Amino acid sequence: MKINPEISRRIKVLRFPLIVCIVCIHSSLLNPYQNQTYLGAGFAEFFISWNLSRVAVPLLFIISGYLFFVNFDMSGETYRKKLKSRVRNLLIPYLFWNLSYWLMLFLWRLFKNLKSPIRAEEKIQFLMNPDHFFDLLNAVTGFYNFFPALYQFWYVRDLIILIILAPLFWFLAKKLPYIVLLLLAVPWLIDGKIERLSSLFFYCGCLLAIKNWDVTKFDRYKLFILPTYLILVGIIAGFQSIEIEPALIIPWANLTILLGIIMIWSMTDALNPQVENALSSLSGFSFFVYATHEPLITQIKITTHKLGITVNPLMQFFFYFALIIFTVILTLFIAFIIRKYTPKFYELITGSRNY
Repeated sequence: MKINPEISRRIKVLRFPLIVCIVCIHSSLLNPYQNQTYLGAGFAEFFISWNLSRVAVPLLFIISGYLFFVNFDMSGETYRKKLKSRVRNLLIPYLFWNLSYWLMLFLWRLFKNLKSPIRAEEKIQFLMNPDHFFDLLNAVTGFYNFFPALYQFWYVRDLIILIILAPLFWFLAKKLPYIVLLLLAVPWLIDGKIERLSSLFFYCGCLLAIKNWDVTKFDRYKLFILPTYLILVGIIAGFQSIEIEPALIIPWANLTILLGIIMIWSMTDALNPQVENALSSLSGFSFFVYATHEPLITQIKITTHKLGITVNPLMQFFFYFALIIFTVILTLFIAFIIRKYTPKFYELITGSRNY
């Protein structure tokens, strides 16, 4: 079974908005699970970053799983072809961005060390320090603290692992489809841990492809789903704004994410043609924005914190939105310049995502 044009259209339209959602998540200055009360402006951050935008990563895993399994027949040749394409689309960009960032940090530490008044043998000891190897290994794998050098790339790292394990997912989806779904879904619904997210939603994409479910069946209910979802998000964001036990919020927030996935997918059926064309044209820049929005956001946060700009809640509110807009525009501008003048290099570092 091949992917039909309607699903392909929707996926292309969604790529850029979903990456913007990730930018929104990382732009948040607040945390609803630190037992603090956030009034007024804090509600907007929880509504957007901690609820609306949280749909992005699960939906991206579903799309990735669906695209991998949509014409997967378990033959060795098909599996090799898909692995080969993912090496270009995922592994090469993953290694490029994480190794580049690690190298930048290493050189910064090196030159900082060289400028200090230490003896030559101590400088050599710095260069020969075995910790650099483990630091490099962690930068690529994230085995120390789950996250690689550029922490947003945990998604790509997990996706690579899941694709390697694709035959196992295919077998389970064929033999025990709903039992496995339940075993993956319940723990995530209860605690919402990021470590459980990737396998659950990649498997959901696998099921969608293998079972050939109609992914447009909820379109007719979108005008009911949208307000219901927004009301639920508003209620959860309200609870997150006050001191409340996180364990009481997480399951309901996760259930709302599931509804949000359905809502966002169904709303792609109602887009204005001009909006759809604009989003489709931005699709090719999605991976670059994803790859470069951090550590840019973190550095801006650090600078503004030192300057005391975000001490005032109202200023924090405006800074939150300004940070999102500035990050998206700047990374888009850089992507446009690189793609215009070095298209082959741009294809290499974004996995040939020039469409």
